[in-house]
Amino acid sequence: MLSRLTPSLLLITLLVSAGPAAAQSSPAPRFAVGDSWAFTDGRQIKVVKLDDGGPVMTGSLRSCATCNVYYDKNLAIRKVTDAGDKPVEAAKLGFLPLGPAWKFYEFPLEVKKAWKFSAEGLVGGKPDRYEVAVVVSALEEVKTKAGTFKAYKMERTWSGSSGGKAFQFTDVVWFAPSAKYPVKFESNRQGAQGGELSSYAVK
Repeated sequence: MLSRLTPSLLLITLLVSAGPAAAQSSPAPRFAVGDSWAFTDGRQIKVVKLDDGGPVMTGSLRSCATCNVYYDKNLAIRKVTDAGDKPVEAAKLGFLPLGPAWKFYEFPLEVKKAWKFSAEGLVGGKPDRYEVAVVVSALEEVKTKAGTFKAYKMERTWSGSSGGKAFQFTDVVWFAPSAKYPVKFESNRQGAQGGELSSYAVK
């Protein structure tokens, strides 16, 4: 079941260029309808509308590319619907980090900022609890097929148990404010697939 966990699900910010790099911070992103990102792992993500201040995206779930994924202002998933905006059965979506407890991002982002959260994720519709520690370890340049970006390097260490078996792994996401999305991701989780941005268009 852990093979369905994706490092990452999605999220971004605008860079504030003031002072030395270590003092820079990045507030929550401001999305626009039509913003889009393509990745080397095959995902094609697009903002299709804005709802209650947060973006609604298609393509961000590997298990349902046509699903509408509703995010809140902190980029946590609020709900998932099908292309006709009808509720989707969670059991069909693989791993789903649903709800505000999933604080993959804590804005504003800045180097050395760290936080932890504990949340239940649905795997095949059944809940498992995960403990996640996040640290913004650097603001650095990262090269991708879509170009070179200044990005916040975010390291996330996961721990918990699934089916009575304990696990721990770390994924790394490089979040580029200018692209309004993560531009590269890696993980040491067994079976995980890394990737990078291959093209994008933002307003």
